[in-house]
Amino acid sequence: MHNGLLTNADRLLTIVQATYDSIPFPSASDPTVEVENEDENLQQYRRGHRPRKQKGAYRDINEGLTAAIAHCEVEGEDKKPPLEATDDIEEGFSKLPPDFALVGSIGPDLRTLDEALRGPDAKHWQEALEYEISQLEKLETWEVVDLPHGHTAIPFSEVLKVKQGPDGEVQSYRVRIVAGGHRQVEGVNYTETFSAAAKMPTVRVVLANAAHQDWEIEHVDVKSAYLNALLKETIYMKLPRGVLKLGQEGKVLRLKKGLYGLKQAGRGWYLKMSRVFLKELGFERSAIDHSVFYRRKGEEHTIVAVATDDMAVTSKRKIDSAKFKSDITKFWEITDNGPIKWFLGFEIRRDRKARTISINQRAYIESMVEKFRLTGEKQVLTPMEPNAQLSNQQCPSTANQSA
Repeated sequence: MHNGLLTNADRLLTIVQATYDSIPFPSASDPTVEVENEDENLQQYRRGHRPRKQKGAYRDINEGLTAAIAHCEVEGEDKKPPLEATDDIEEGFSKLPPDFALVGSIGPDLRTLDEALRGPDAKHWQEALEYEISQLEKLETWEVVDLPHGHTAIPFSEVLKVKQGPDGEVQSYRVRIVAGGHRQVEGVNYTETFSAAAKMPTVRVVLANAAHQDWEIEHVDVKSAYLNALLKETIYMKLPRGVLKLGQEGKVLRLKKGLYGLKQAGRGWYLKMSRVFLKELGFERSAIDHSVFYRRKGEEHTIVAVATDDMAVTSKRKIDSAKFKSDITKFWEITDNGPIKWFLGFEIRRDRKARTISINQRAYIESMVEKFRLTGEKQVLTPMEPNAQLSNQQCPSTANQSA
């Protein structure tokens, strides 16, 4: 806050919160009420017949040339025609509704690795690609073989990501080789796909409990988590750049580990991770959320919330969190981020003296403000509609909604 005025990020955050709070909660259905004409009700559940969008519609939405809400039908007489795509970007942005900032994504607009390697950060992207290939080969993710007759090699893609810190600063460039799981066939090269991951309400509870009791809160990241689980199925994939060597023309990769993008990769990692926590490290699993593990031995009390490869480690004593890190490095390579400051895209601020903790998405909001060109907007004291009419129908009606 500067001179009593809210920053653009604070303004947008307040608008988002006000919009969210104004949405009425759905009333819980009464289980004692019997449904009449059940057969007629069941008849409505059949294949939908929604109209297809024009070619390139989703691309225009992603590029910010067309508002996503413009494709929804509007009830009533005052229907507004949908916004049309335009070659003039400035003109396209000028036609967007005020809440269009809630649509889209943040980060660089790089679509391909070729584009990245031609840009100003080419050196960083090349190093990121070489690191990714070296990690995959180090973990023996695949073997180069001839494609057997009757089998098909699935494609791959290169996903680019700029990892940012709490203040929006660039921490690292990452290139991830992702398998084309959309070409897998159920029952042939995959079966079960479910895996548990920590939900944000669970993470908030774990962090709040630790802050209230003045526990240690650490952040651990498992490197290349999915690649620590072996594949049971036989899957062939085309070779990414940087893998093919002289004399290997026409060959493919037989995947041995759960490469990102495979439908069963997340489940394989979760099963592997759970087995280590439960059988090797002596943890127990929460009956409420299967992505939370805890260990109590004597004076030790450690609780770990796992979200894929990110772990929020809370412990009663500092020696216990250090012991957990030492134990886990016997199985996987980790990054010790120290006291938690950043988790799942959220900035975490802790006031240990007051025993409080707060979570915000400031970096995300600042990126949204910059992406949708709101940095020059006039600052206001109350960044919300002054004449908004609220009613008691928008209040929570059950205990769960109030929680």
